[in-house]
Amino acid sequence: MNYLEIMPNELSCRSGQIAAEIRAELARQEKTVNDLADEVGMPISTARRSVKGQRPFNVDELFAVCGVLGLGMVELIERASNEQTTAA
Repeated sequence: MNYLEIMPNELSCRSGQIAAEIRAELARQEKTVNDLADEVGMPISTARRSVKGQRPFNVDELFAVCGVLGLGMVELIERASNEQTTAA
């Protein structure tokens, strides 16, 4: 099996980890997905699917989400990666 064959599963897993960290940060800030959608300017249904991990955030959305949450992109990704390490 080569890298390209396993990559989609790994990317899906990472997208889920990022979504989980966004959910956690929303909870810490006592914000709802609706609040996030309004502040980012994305449809509520899209935000809900993304935050649940059913649809990956694109890069532009992640930058906007990080701005709304007051996080750097690297910080978000590191937190998501640390959650995976802690859970393993």
